[in-house]
Amino acid sequence: MKIGEVVIKEKFCAERDVKKALETQQKGDQRPLGEILLSRENITKDQLEKALRIQK
Repeated sequence: MKIGEVVIKEKFCAERDVKKALETQQKGDQRPLGEILLSRENITKDQLEKALRIQK
């Protein structure tokens, strides 16, 4: 499962936030999706860590 799917499924952020972060990646941002969401304050560090654990 991709990190974007996890954060949406867990209701950590909205699908539109993930789509915007994916657009940022497509424009050349090399950071992982979770880092982009974190930097935009769409998710917290704790939520990102939990999502990464779920993803594995």
